[in-house]
Amino acid sequence: MGPGSLPQAQTLPKERHLEPYHQSEDTDSELLPVVDENDEVVGEATRREIHTKHLLHRAIHIVVKDPQGRVLLQKRSCCKDRYPGYWDVSVGGHVDVGESYEAAAVRELREELGVESEIPKYVTKLDPSERNGFEFLAIFELTTSLTEFDFRRSEIDAVAWVEMNRFLEKDYADLPADAQVTPSSHESIQVIFDLQT
Repeated sequence: MGPGSLPQAQTLPKERHLEPYHQSEDTDSELLPVVDENDEVVGEATRREIHTKHLLHRAIHIVVKDPQGRVLLQKRSCCKDRYPGYWDVSVGGHVDVGESYEAAAVRELREELGVESEIPKYVTKLDPSERNGFEFLAIFELTTSLTEFDFRRSEIDAVAWVEMNRFLEKDYADLPADAQVTPSSHESIQVIFDLQT
């Protein structure tokens, strides 16, 4: 690999067989906290109910960067209920019942990318909207020198480093030609970019 070139996306073997599009029953029945417009917990509901009824809930995004300022993206599994097969922010997930945003960020970083040795830094929290799935969305960042990730194959099909500026200009040259990108990934990465400039 020459200077300035990007490593290829880490992908699963070609022979992988995907199940038909669905979210697993275990995930559908997972209980999550429901919150009000002030982000105060008012109850619990299943993941499926939260998504189908557009209930307010909590989630985290972690924007993982390398020392050169590139951003790590993940390609969501084709079995996800929202944006299957789309490229997304480095790490994302729901906050569990009784869990803080910070604890959720550490857990999701470990579960999705296999990173246990580093702690993401809290940046800000975005209000819920249709664009982000009616989530109070806490954004974290992590700068790392890691180049290999043990990503969770049940949730992620691939990961790839992309140039932040190009990505925010919707130039997806660092991704496969047919790449589709989630709307909320741009929003979270833009927050990090704005803090740097």
